[in-house]
Amino acid sequence: MVWDQHGRTCGWSAPALFTTGLFEQRQWRARWIAAEPDRPLLAGPPPANNTSPPVEPRPLPLLRRDFHVTKPVRCAIVCVSGLGQYELRLNGRHAGRGVLNPGWTNYRRTVLYNTFDVTSNVKRGANTIGVMLGNGLYNVERYPRRYAKFTGTFGQPKLILQLKLAFSDGSEQLISLAPPYTMPSVVGNICPAAYAIRVGHLQGEGNPVPDTACYFSVTDVVLDGAKPLSSIELRCVATETLLGVVGMTLLETR
Repeated sequence: MVWDQHGRTCGWSAPALFTTGLFEQRQWRARWIAAEPDRPLLAGPPPANNTSPPVEPRPLPLLRRDFHVTKPVRCAIVCVSGLGQYELRLNGRHAGRGVLNPGWTNYRRTVLYNTFDVTSNVKRGANTIGVMLGNGLYNVERYPRRYAKFTGTFGQPKLILQLKLAFSDGSEQLISLAPPYTMPSVVGNICPAAYAIRVGHLQGEGNPVPDTACYFSVTDVVLDGAKPLSSIELRCVATETLLGVVGMTLLETR
């Protein structure tokens, strides 16, 4: 209730709800996972400038996890961070409006994570979580025949994700993308047509990819020193997409 300078009240506001981040590290039930182990890092604190001979780029992982919902969902909240950058979809629908998440930090000390309300994305029956990981500025290696202004790496792309489902009957379920909930991953260095098909399957559009030869298991990894911190920074959002011979997306910071 608010009073003005004349002592008049405006009445009680309507009830409002908000969601907090994870207050303690032990609230993270998921663990960091990766499709590839880190290459041997240079001596000294990362990301030391890499003057070693060029290395061949590794395929970027496409991560998928299927789960089944048998009861009405009252609320679904996902906490996620993907290094260097990630795109999260649930049943083919993008989670949140932001792009190029998470924000850049000193990854030795702090890693930002995002929290999304994905209640409207979850449905009764079969559901699919899909994540595309990119290197961002977390992993800039020296590749042959490719120019880069600088090179330096904290390691290979990594992901931590947990989805909390609260059901109408008062029960809850936590789904984490970490062992023992490991999932297959699909490599991303394939021809564009096949890549588009596999991204569609990753996002839950259609049945699982039948060619299981391109699947492999993810592994646990350790992020030394860095602690996930809830993101409160300005975000980049896609304001317009121009379609042509080459698709172009315009980004705006908000």
